[in-house]
Amino acid sequence: MPIQLHLSLALLLLLTACSNQPLMPGGTLPPPSMTIVAPKEPPKPNAETVPPPPPGPANYFVWEPGHWHWTG
Repeated sequence: MPIQLHLSLALLLLLTACSNQPLMPGGTLPPPSMTIVAPKEPPKPNAETVPPPPPGPANYFVWEPGHWHWTG
């Protein structure tokens, strides 16, 4: 394939990945007049105790409240 086609495809993929528009389940944007309402409010946040940071450079690790990651 010509290099221009490769560059065009790469640019298209890059621009598509940079889109921050929320998509509807079918992959389309909702109409501007649509109002989305949650059926109930979110649960209350869990109480968390911030652990001491692991050894490493100062300010290298950041505690992110409310983020849970299961490692199996």
